[in-house]
Amino acid sequence: MKLKFIHVSWLRIGRQAGWMVLGLFMVSVSHGQSLILEGKCRDVNQRTLIPYVNFYVPALGVGTVSDIYGKYVLQLQTADTSLSVVLSHIGYEKKTVTIGALLQNPDVDLRSRLIQFNEVEVVGRRESGLTVKDIPLAIAVMPVRQFEVKGFLDTGDILSTDHSIQTTELVSGRKTISLRGGNPDDVTIIHHGLRLNGNLTWQADVSTIDLADVEQLEIIKGALTSSYSPDAFSGVINIVPRKHRDYSVKFRQLLGPERNGDWTFQLHRTSGPWYGSVSAGMGAYRREYESDKVVYQLQNSDQVYSGMAGYENPDGVVKDVSVFTQTGSNKYENERSGEVVATRLNLLSLSMETAGLGFDRVGLMAGYWYQTDEQKMKVANQVTERLVDDQSLQATLTVTRPFGGLFLDGVLQMEKAWLQTSDNLQSPPGFVTYSQKVAIGRQGIGTAVIIRYPFEQPADWIHMADISASFRYDHVRDDLDPETKGTNEDKLNKSLSRTWNAGVLKLSSSFEGARGHHYMKGYLNFGRTVKFPRLLYQISLPFEKPDEDPVTHLEPEEIQGMDAGFLIAREYPDNDRYSGWQLQSSFFRTYYQNKFRNLADPSSPVLLFDNVDLAEITGTDQTLSLFFFRNRLSVDLGLSLYDISEKAAFPFKSDLKQTVALTWTQSGYQVQGRWFYENEQTAWVRNAGTGFETIELPPYNNMDLHASKQLEWNDFRGTVGLSARNILNRPETFETLILRDRRFYIIFTVQY
Repeated sequence: MKLKFIHVSWLRIGRQAGWMVLGLFMVSVSHGQSLILEGKCRDVNQRTLIPYVNFYVPALGVGTVSDIYGKYVLQLQTADTSLSVVLSHIGYEKKTVTIGALLQNPDVDLRSRLIQFNEVEVVGRRESGLTVKDIPLAIAVMPVRQFEVKGFLDTGDILSTDHSIQTTELVSGRKTISLRGGNPDDVTIIHHGLRLNGNLTWQADVSTIDLADVEQLEIIKGALTSSYSPDAFSGVINIVPRKHRDYSVKFRQLLGPERNGDWTFQLHRTSGPWYGSVSAGMGAYRREYESDKVVYQLQNSDQVYSGMAGYENPDGVVKDVSVFTQTGSNKYENERSGEVVATRLNLLSLSMETAGLGFDRVGLMAGYWYQTDEQKMKVANQVTERLVDDQSLQATLTVTRPFGGLFLDGVLQMEKAWLQTSDNLQSPPGFVTYSQKVAIGRQGIGTAVIIRYPFEQPADWIHMADISASFRYDHVRDDLDPETKGTNEDKLNKSLSRTWNAGVLKLSSSFEGARGHHYMKGYLNFGRTVKFPRLLYQISLPFEKPDEDPVTHLEPEEIQGMDAGFLIAREYPDNDRYSGWQLQSSFFRTYYQNKFRNLADPSSPVLLFDNVDLAEITGTDQTLSLFFFRNRLSVDLGLSLYDISEKAAFPFKSDLKQTVALTWTQSGYQVQGRWFYENEQTAWVRNAGTGFETIELPPYNNMDLHASKQLEWNDFRGTVGLSARNILNRPETFETLILRDRRFYIIFTVQY
């Protein structure tokens, strides 16, 4: 038998095989009349995945929504590939593609938009939470994901980028924030519905908040909030937890100079309506500084562990239930002064959202936190020791329902707090010259009712307007432990109980509208707020100046004020060079009565306070954002200008802050430069003796640079970033307060 060799054209066979496969595919489609489209949605510039994108086929009346990972599955009962699919998302430009185009390239890119309209044909899954309704105020939203590769260690670093916020960072690592020229104890910090302000000073250390569990930060500016707390004289920082995540495993590493390192490891799992996550993080850094030709060591270390679990069903009676817990500790050691500061914070919070009993929405939060602070300091020939045990049990109930043509929102808040302090002064070491142990408790209940009357379409360009009125009433009882003992026992007010009551009324109006590619909204508020004396002042001694009448009053602080603001934005969707602009402006005037001042000396355990009878802060916040080249380039200008009548009541506060930021984002690359300026700061502080002196810090300006790249390989994604913070080195330092220090970081993340 002879074998015959036949010449074969592999190109012709491949072409024929392709037509056969396509023919079989078309036969299967025409027979079953079914198509299944699967792909991912990405930001065209940042290359990040976009969750909750709505896909809608108008001709068929069907659609789907991309999941938390940005993936979508669209099943269609048709063989017509010419039908249109409309893609919409509240934060992105609407896009229309054909079924055939999605068959060829199932991954779609969307471009972010300046003006966010809620024009959604298919209602998809949304992030739900216990957002408390309040009267209109200026709000700045800061998504934490945008800062993950910018060398920011904690929440305080992120908040400091807002021009209306001033961050105070101690060498110990503790960070507090001030808003609109006020003091740190005028800002209320809320995390998962739980207020984190300490009962001793009412200040919250924002460096203890783990960024791994935060979705975004909401800066609610102004003194006229009703729902959150009566103590928010400057505003509220609402920390929104990250419930859903676009990964199962994630690791983040930050490396810096002077043996500076910080890492976080996270796990997340979603199964139907259930979700859960855990995270662990550690950080440490060591610094050297020279004093009197001697080199000393400063060392900081911290660790934090957290977890969250929940159930979410927007269509059910119980719409959302979640539980969050965190435990962490910080430690600081100063070789020169012998100072040691150790802090431990544990918190647990449970929240639930449901509907029923005649209400459209019912929210419930119950939480508990416990914090201990230990401090030891050696100054000259004396040793000061302090131990603080602070704990709080809180519960909040919120309800919403329409009532005729009105909308009613109600809030009920309850709290029980315990505080114990122990102070000792040894001079010389081993010989106790001062000792004080104080225990005090606080029980409080507050309720607020907000009534809104909306006007629908009051004008062609105004889509919505309303007027609001809110009333809040608070009752607080403080009880001093009769076993309180110490050196100043006879000077403390040993009344076993004090009761405080206050009711306040606030009025507001707002509007929102659009015409074409213009968008605008505004608000105007008037009102009064009352804050009861801190537990710190009740266990402190009133300061009495020699040969002068005492001016101390252990009575509530009170403010009256006005707050107005507006936002105007313009888009140019068909212009490839100029994308649009946004201007946000606010003006406020706040009058303070009986303003407390803490006159503590860090080297002495003796706490003193006095009052400023009258003070006033008038100011304006301005933000202008410009967008170019299809939103690839953005320019952000910020200005805060305040007139503080009594700077002794608001120590170390700048009344002028300016920021300029330029950001370029394209194909997953991002480069940002940010410049900021703060003018001089003044304070009246206690000196080492019994007197006081004025300290003035000079004006300050500096610059940050950041660069990053998004990476993706199959189901693995990551980022690589470089950050240089405070590159214009400024060595100004005032005792334990560090204004700025130069920092360089390499950051990378990887997730699956």
